[in-house]
Amino acid sequence: AGVASEDDAEKPNKKKGTKSYVPSDKNEEGQHNKQQPMWKLIPSPSSLSTTLDTSTNIHRENEDASNNSSLPQQIYDSFNSLILYHFLPAGYPHTVSPTYSQFALYCFFANCAGSAAMVLSTQSLLLAVGVGSATAAPASAAFNWIMKDGIGQLGGVLFASRLGRASGSAASNVDNDPKRWRMASSLCMDASTLLEISSPLFPGYFLPIASIANVGKNIGFLSASASRASIHQSISCSNNLGDVTAKSGSQSIAASLVGTAIGIGLSQVVLDGTNVLDVTMGFVVLSVIHQGCTYRSLRSVELQTLNRHRLHLVLDDFVRRCSDGNHSFSSFVVDDHDGRESDNIDIINKETTSGNLTTKQHQQRHELALNVLTPAQAAKNESFLPLLKPDDTHSWLHIGSSLLDLCPQGIEEIKHLRKILKKKAKHPKISEDDRAKKVGHQHEQDEYEQYILNCTLKRSKNDSQDVLKKVHITFLENCNVSDIVRGILHAHIIRAYSDGILNLPSSGGPEVSSATTNTNLSIIQASYNLMTNNNMVDILLHDMKLAGWELNDESVSVESGSSCRLGLEGYEK
Repeated sequence: AGVASEDDAEKPNKKKGTKSYVPSDKNEEGQHNKQQPMWKLIPSPSSLSTTLDTSTNIHRENEDASNNSSLPQQIYDSFNSLILYHFLPAGYPHTVSPTYSQFALYCFFANCAGSAAMVLSTQSLLLAVGVGSATAAPASAAFNWIMKDGIGQLGGVLFASRLGRASGSAASNVDNDPKRWRMASSLCMDASTLLEISSPLFPGYFLPIASIANVGKNIGFLSASASRASIHQSISCSNNLGDVTAKSGSQSIAASLVGTAIGIGLSQVVLDGTNVLDVTMGFVVLSVIHQGCTYRSLRSVELQTLNRHRLHLVLDDFVRRCSDGNHSFSSFVVDDHDGRESDNIDIINKETTSGNLTTKQHQQRHELALNVLTPAQAAKNESFLPLLKPDDTHSWLHIGSSLLDLCPQGIEEIKHLRKILKKKAKHPKISEDDRAKKVGHQHEQDEYEQYILNCTLKRSKNDSQDVLKKVHITFLENCNVSDIVRGILHAHIIRAYSDGILNLPSSGGPEVSSATTNTNLSIIQASYNLMTNNNMVDILLHDMKLAGWELNDESVSVESGSSCRLGLEGYEK
């Protein structure tokens, strides 16, 4: 705030980048105002990024001119300013993730190899359809070519129509597991290309072979396009998804041109285009480059969403950190959580909500979030190869079990499980008289977990440790992200006990009848006490937020399309 004279009322501030307008210190009646605000015009974030990018280039050019740098350095700087400038997002590298350059570079090499392989496959298709042969009928060849394109496009349309309906919610699987879908599309493209290369061996079956290959290519294109949005979203840091996607398209076009030139050179100079064996050998080399570069590019992508596999990586690491050398719960998590500065936590939480993270904020996350894996750390251990199970949870954890699988012994078993999973009431500080009045209404304040968990264990051969067979968990229909994380964490604590990583305290829970001892309710009770008494869920969610994980209903998906949810309305009453 400030006060200025009438002559200075409308004078702009000389500070570069802003303009200040100071209202007159007199009101309409001629009386002096005690204090008037000073208004400033500040450039928008978009113009700031553009200004930053432009000023950086100008500064670089001036510095090069002043320092009289060497010729190679001048060539390199000219290449950056004249060529790379048109293929990188505005404000690079400040507006993208730190691993963007690695991702873009490997994608470029993968697209070059893929385009070169497509040149070889197109040459083989033309040879199989009869192009260049004196006995070939041009009309028949043109008809077969059009038919294989039409059948391939129709197959792609059918695949896209099933993408959002198969297994209940396949579309969400693409968004939550884009790496696996992108890798699958790459394999599908190479398999289709190999099928096209083999078409000259069976010229009489050109139409079915070429049609099947074209269907595979369309499926590969569609699955790659479906997974592209989630991948680009994870590497854009300044609400610039459109710019990142556009520049990715430009990079793909450039790679396609380079790959086409390489493919033409291979077919004309190195390989004999009429020899299927030579073309196949060349394709194998290109396919290895294509798959290897695609894998390396996806390895550098740090997804902030949580699917079943990534949540397993986070929870498994968290439970192991919570155990010390004596296989009991360690208190360092609680101490570390309580010792943090709330100001830094608030800053990181605000930036997480806005979605704009700078390099300094990434470093703050790594310094603060000490108890859970960050998205960058999880990306190093993530498995996304198609047709392979990413982890071992499929053998011991079943999410969304039916009521018959969850409680095979009937209603009594459900009652015991609900008693175990009753939350401890958190009452505010009240007087003794008010507390006595609320005793009679205690049942109205009871809250239960929004999931039902059951497990079966068996004694090992040496009868020294319980071995986990299966954990069944089903969420209630009104559960939220916190309930999902709580339930899956509960299952991982039971698994840690079975593996000898954690020792569980005495259950201290409800009496277990002899009819339900095979469900191991005491193990469920003890693991639940360990989780709640040590405040593990609150600590976990707190540190996951700091680490950069997105914790909302759209970003967490651990259930498959066949999973069940239960409704227990009025059951507690």
